Amino acid sequence: MRKLLKKLYRKIDGNRFVNFDVFCNNIQSKFSIVFAHNILNNHQDMQFLIDKFSDTHNVIAIDFSGHAGSDNLNEYNYDSYLSDCLSVINQANSKYIIWIGQGIGGIIGAKLASHIANPIVGLVAFDCDQFSNNNVSSNDVEYEYNNLIEAKEAIYSKYSDIDRNILDKFSLNKYKVMNEMFVNNYHIGIIAQLDNFFNCDLVKIFNDVRSRALLIGKKDLIDKVNDMDVCKEEHEIKLLHKEEHINLIHGWVTDIMNDPHMFLNQFKKYMS
Repeated sequence: MRKLLKKLYRKIDGNRFVNFDVFCNNIQSKFSIVFAHNILNNHQDMQFLIDKFSDTHNVIAIDFSGHAGSDNLNEYNYDSYLSDCLSVINQANSKYIIWIGQGIGGIIGAKLASHIANPIVGLVAFDCDQFSNNNVSSNDVEYEYNNLIEAKEAIYSKYSDIDRNILDKFSLNKYKVMNEMFVNNYHIGIIAQLDNFFNCDLVKIFNDVRSRALLIGKKDLIDKVNDMDVCKEEHEIKLLHKEEHINLIHGWVTDIMNDPHMFLNQFKKYMS
């Protein structure tokens, strides 16, 4: 499989420049497939699905500002991450974008796909349910952090079919992210901002999407959205490693790229 190369992107955050990492394979193709991760994670949680596309299509994976090797932000909110994503889309080598997002990555993709003049022709969103009208306190964040630190063996046990070295590379990267936050007291400044992420009107956000979309989530959410392909999944996917999930998303994306009506639909979207 073709390896993704790391590129350093730069944007303005307040009165300073912030660097964030983007991984791409630099293939010239009609479609670019963008992967956007969930809060506290990084793109490697979707590596198994990325590998399905990396030999044949232009693949772009974002590690948002404040995550993994990227610089920390002044403010953590959707608008901050939207600017990361717009920077990437504007420099994609393809005319058409398929967006695959987990959690806040899926919500950001939906926000982008709601604009009339956008290149997104297909959106996949999963693990978004937890961001619907919930409130988060500092106790919630510190509780999750402490449990993550104590849960490594539980993670190994749950994903026993995956080599531990692979788990360390993918899923457990979030420990490094959270540890950096707490050791350097970054969490003190962002706890009050986390409520921005968890108080979304998801139904409105997804009903405003103008591209074709696949939403994977709980019944309460998928029953309320219109004009979307949906798949009921009562549990968070988190580490995207099961063949059933990978094949579902891969097949749906492939159908989008092979749909002869897709370009006409895109034209109608711009004209409406």
